[in-house]
Amino acid sequence: RVEKTAPFLFWDGDTYIFIEEGKPYWMMMGIAADDKLPYSEPEYWKKRVIRKEVKPGEIEISFEEGKRVNYVRDSVKAIVDPLDGTVNLYVVNRDPLIETYSKIYPVLFRSCNELSENTRKHFKYPEDLFTLQAQKFNVYHMKDVVVFYNKEDQWVAAEEKYHGMRKRIEAYNILIEVDGEAEFILMQPLTPKGKQNMIAWLAVFQNERYGEIVCYEFLKGELIYGPIQVEARVDQNPDLSKLITLWGQVGSEVFRGNLLVIPVRNSVVYVEPLYLSSEVSPIPELRKVIVVWYDPVAGEDRIAFADTTLEAFTSVLTGKEVEAIEGKEISEKKVKEIIEEIKRLLEELRKEVEK
Repeated sequence: RVEKTAPFLFWDGDTYIFIEEGKPYWMMMGIAADDKLPYSEPEYWKKRVIRKEVKPGEIEISFEEGKRVNYVRDSVKAIVDPLDGTVNLYVVNRDPLIETYSKIYPVLFRSCNELSENTRKHFKYPEDLFTLQAQKFNVYHMKDVVVFYNKEDQWVAAEEKYHGMRKRIEAYNILIEVDGEAEFILMQPLTPKGKQNMIAWLAVFQNERYGEIVCYEFLKGELIYGPIQVEARVDQNPDLSKLITLWGQVGSEVFRGNLLVIPVRNSVVYVEPLYLSSEVSPIPELRKVIVVWYDPVAGEDRIAFADTTLEAFTSVLTGKEVEAIEGKEISEKKVKEIIEEIKRLLEELRKEVEK
């Protein structure tokens, strides 16, 4: 319905639902794009496409090459009422192309100032657009002319193990502390081309600083584990290997979920879920959470795994096993307590390392 309403815009593949005054709405992100901007290097727009359901709970996702573009802008948010199908298009950035479309279709677009503050808080940056921008940044971050010409310092998206296969990590949403403030960002870990260590991470803000893209580059002399190196460290953990072997012997399939890279002050934390499925119950079940803490200054790393994220974090930061948390339901108050406890443990660990 949205694509029929504005077929001249590109629509991000990450459609999501949000709540406004107790009522659900769908939001889509529209991108103004063209291929005729002078002196701008072209690229092919890659749109996320869901191919098929491989097994219950497992969706195979692939990319197909789309239209050739050399101009892209995050311009429009589409809000759809799921009850009656009403579509409203709101302009969030008035670039020249969307201004032209607004003159051609004067009643089609509305100002985002008409939206409530709560609705604007639900804005997300288009993941497909950010991925395209990251691909360009991986080349154009080089400032030295000779280095740029020879492509000596080219970066690529980091790799991870997923369902037993190596793949590029897709950008993911995460809430972390940046410059002393809690920020909701879309993040992409980066590694040098042909190498496995992590060199930087690129992020775009999605709150009050919406649309601002920043790059945090690690010092050249510091060796920061890349995600695929962390995967290798996890493979070498004897306790985890025994557990995975035991599960495999009883006919269960063990596979890893997406690995998250979380920068925490002067250290880096890696979090990865471990799932289990069987012929009797093919729907994947979360069995363990793996947490790896790495301090590049001290050159120290720790690995822990447990039934819950809090248990794994507590174990990796204290070096001790913790008792399992009873029950599956966790209230919002409990979540806040967990976050504060993790912050406290990280602060204690930082002080210990500084000694």
